[in-house]
This record gives sequence, C-alpha cells and structure tokens, in this order.
Amino acid sequence: MRPWLNLMANGKYQVWVSQTLGGMSLFNQDLRINNYYGKFDTPGKYVFIRDEDSGQYWSANWAPFFRPLEHFQCVHGMNYSTLTTQTAGIRTSIRVLLPRRMNSARSGR
Repeated sequence: MRPWLNLMANGKYQVWVSQTLGGMSLFNQDLRINNYYGKFDTPGKYVFIRDEDSGQYWSANWAPFFRPLEHFQCVHGMNYSTLTTQTAGIRTSIRVLLPRRMNSARSGR
C-alpha cells in the first residue's frame, strides 16, 4: 500500500506524516519534496494500549501490530494530522501538529 502523506513545514522544521502516523522529520534543512514509493510507516513512534481485564494489547496508530481495527479515521489538514482508531471498544485519537512559527531558545521569539 502506498502511503497517503501530509507534508508540514514552517521554515525551520518539516514533518512527513502518513495515514497511520508513520513518517519522518527534518530540522533546519532545505525543504525536500520527491516521489516516495518506499516503506514509510516503520520503524516509528507508537502509543501502546493494554486492556487490563482481557490482557489484549494494541497500538493506537495501527503499526507495528497491524491488527484489525473497529474504527479507523485519518484527517490531514494544514499543519496537522489526526488519527482516530478504536479497538475493544476503546477509542483513541492522536494529533500531530506543527506550529506555523517556532520559537528560538536564543532569541526568545
């Protein structure tokens, strides 16, 4: 499956996020846009959830377990991506947000 990407940038930082919130980021580098056909979602950062009663565990962003979900919705917008999933009746929502402006620790702006 080819990823559906959201490219977010603010002049200092850029983030590429897929429909399962896999991706990459670059700081203080030239904006890079190219055709990407490789595997994009792993490795990555994941939010793990475990149901204490059943012992069942899964990831809120689907990877790396790739188990069936009861609900899946990805919304890409201007400088944000939100992934909402549901497993075992537990709904989770994760938002990746890139501010339009970044403060500099040195300048205080």
